[in-house]
Amino acid sequence: MLASPAVAATQPDWTCRGSAAYVEAEPLLQDQRIEPILANGLPNVATPDRTRCASDSASVLNLTLPPPGTPALPVLIGLKAAFAETAITPETAPTRNQAVSAKGGVLDDVDINLGAIRIQAQVAESSASASCVAGAPVLAGRSRVVGLKINGLAIDVPDNGTGSTVLDLSPLVRLGLNEEIRTGSATSDDQALTRRAIDVRLLGVLPGTPLAHAVVGESKVDRHDAVCAVPTGTSGPTGATGSTGATGSTGATGATGATGSTGATGSTGATGSTGATGSTGATGATGIGTTGSTGSNGSNGTNGTNGANGVGTAGPAGPAGVKGAGGNGDGGIVNASSIPANQRLLRIDSRSLTLGRRGLASRRLRVKVYCTPVAKTSCAGTLKIRSLNPVRSGLTKSAAVKRVTFGSSEIQLPRRKLGYVKVPVEGPKQKLLQKRLRSLKVKVSATIIDGTGKRQVIERTVTLRSK
Repeated sequence: MLASPAVAATQPDWTCRGSAAYVEAEPLLQDQRIEPILANGLPNVATPDRTRCASDSASVLNLTLPPPGTPALPVLIGLKAAFAETAITPETAPTRNQAVSAKGGVLDDVDINLGAIRIQAQVAESSASASCVAGAPVLAGRSRVVGLKINGLAIDVPDNGTGSTVLDLSPLVRLGLNEEIRTGSATSDDQALTRRAIDVRLLGVLPGTPLAHAVVGESKVDRHDAVCAVPTGTSGPTGATGSTGATGSTGATGATGATGSTGATGSTGATGSTGATGSTGATGATGIGTTGSTGSNGSNGTNGTNGANGVGTAGPAGPAGVKGAGGNGDGGIVNASSIPANQRLLRIDSRSLTLGRRGLASRRLRVKVYCTPVAKTSCAGTLKIRSLNPVRSGLTKSAAVKRVTFGSSEIQLPRRKLGYVKVPVEGPKQKLLQKRLRSLKVKVSATIIDGTGKRQVIERTVTLRSK
């Protein structure tokens, strides 16, 4: 589910938005945009962004701006194979470890009708990305405009993905191509990058106030606050002090020995006759008592166990490594010639084509195609038939030698289904084939979207015959 509309950021975060095309016209539309193909955004002039980046996508095969039922505007835009995408990877992680991206544009024909001026292109798309590199935010964008024409005149636009061109068609129109708008820096609180493939301003009477503003292929990424900061780890608590061991008890005092008994008094000798005094009797022996032994000391008590040392909480993981430089991408569309046949969305089975002459097939070329199991839901897009090499067409007075497009038609085929794409051929090109060429090598090119964001260009060279 998408985030709520933008409000003041309260913590570091990334935001992103992708748009296929939109139109602004004040005061007719007030602050609202006509912007039906939008990823992670709002069709509002003042607040077009959501509060944070989220993965989102939208696509449509054919679209006209403004759509039926809306106020008439001085600009009319026709789009084929329009898309918008946003992504954040991984979705749940610290912002310093996340990468965000946005894409938007048209892969098959843009037609901007301003009345006196008509701007056309075959492809108009942009992309933008942001992530932390070596601890600092890095924002980058690319865009391209292919096959640009103004009132039928071909205009060369550098296809290097980064150049910017402004065509001043005053007093009517200002046309910007591959424009890039940057605000803030790596050291400011906020930083944003917007990339636009085509930016058209229909100029009004007052300078700086356009009657209408139309953009095809816009991508935006930005950041709020220090998304690349690494927080300091918190120390763990100190371990508890071990308790002191109990003091051993004192040994018991030994008992005092008993006192020996007094010897018995000898008996008095009988009184002799007066004469010699009789001998004194011997003194009795003194009794000897045994002294008791001293009791042994009591053993000391066992010391208490020391408490375990406290363990601090582990600090966070270090910042992600430097992101490798990207190649020259083409905005998400893949030419199927660079991938194995078993990974292609569509198979072109026709080896030759013949211009129909009767009934429903009259003035049409029928191309046999098969929607492979690689497509998740269906094969949808546009098929074109164009001469492989330049030919002398004879369609104009100058009889220019150039490649001729015989026609194009839409593809809408369910997965695992075989069908035919009927390509109408205009009258002058029928005559060219019937009277001048008879047999010609042509390239059949199909631009396919499978409904899940996967896009491929499938090509095959066949023989085109008049009969």
